[in-house]
Order: sequence, then structure tokens, then C-alpha cells
Amino acid sequence: MGKKFWEQPLSMWDDVNNVGLRNHYLCAVLAAKMMVPRKNGLIVNVSSAGGSRYMFNPCYGIGKEACDRMAADCGLELRKHNVAFVSFKLNMSGPITDIKKAKQVFENGESTEYPGKCIVRLATDPDLMKKSGKILLTCDLGEEYGLLDKDGRKPLHMRQLNYIIPLLYPKLSRVFGWLPNCVRVPTWVITLSGNKMY
Repeated sequence: MGKKFWEQPLSMWDDVNNVGLRNHYLCAVLAAKMMVPRKNGLIVNVSSAGGSRYMFNPCYGIGKEACDRMAADCGLELRKHNVAFVSFKLNMSGPITDIKKAKQVFENGESTEYPGKCIVRLATDPDLMKKSGKILLTCDLGEEYGLLDKDGRKPLHMRQLNYIIPLLYPKLSRVFGWLPNCVRVPTWVITLSGNKMY
């Protein structure tokens, strides 16, 4: 962080995408080879908000957006075999703008056990195939399934306005702090925020 993409070594692409993205694909291929004959299964890519907006560097964002697209495209091909493929966006505590903020975001985000709980519930959901090919927010799934994090708390919802606005604009904390937790950014707005088309 702190260096522009042209100032970073070319190996940054390989470090991020030939490791992370390629491994997502290899694991998906191997999992599909086991699940398709059984006509049952769930494959989950772990993505991040970096797939929708700038985070860390271009290589990271490209890799995470590709994870989301992989879930959509592979999910389409797997649908007739009753194998679901989704991409998870994990809930962190705010936008990442520098190293210090990154540490704070990850320390205050959900635990690694929380998305695991989401996967267990998703795998047993009778309506699983309706979610196949989608990008799913762990905070939405946790709410849908009534999940709590390992410390018994309900993670903050990354679409809550009373949570997002103060993070982005601290001076507005008092103005937006009174909003109830149910006032949220619609998912279609998040989808459009990542749209690169004119």
C-alpha cells in the first residue's frame, strides 16, 4: 500500500492472482469433479469489498472481482447438476485507506468462524440453489439464519447507514447516529456502485 501500481514490482500480479485467484479456480474444478456426479454440493469463493471498489491495489481488486464473476459463471454451468456456487463478501468494520486503518478494520470485523457458520447454514438451506451464482454478504446471511459471532455478538451490518456514514464522514456521526439499524443501503445500490459501464 502507498505505492501506485506502476511503482510496484510486476510480481504483484502473480503474488495476488496466480496464487489467490488461480487457487480459487483450481479448487472449484476439483470440487466440481466430485460434486457433479453426486448431483449435490456447494462451492464458496471468499471475496471482499475489493471486488466492488478500490482496496489495497488494482491487482487485489481485479482478483476479487474475478472471484465474484467466477461464482456467477461457474454457478451457471453447475446449476443443472444441482451444485451451487456463491461468492462471499465478508463484513469488515469500514473502508481501508491506509495500513493503520487496515489493521483497525480487520481487528473489528467479523471472526473467521462467522463466515464458516454462514457456510454451514447455507449448505443445509433447502433453497440453496436460489442463491447459486450470487454474491452474498455474510452479514445478510447471518441475519437471515439468526447467527451470532463466536463472542456472542451480532456483527455490524455493512449496509447500515448509521454505520457507513460515520465511517466515511466522521463529522456526520451525530446526524446519522440516530437512524435505526434497519435503515440500509439497498443491495442494488451496492451493485451499481461497482458497475464500470457508462
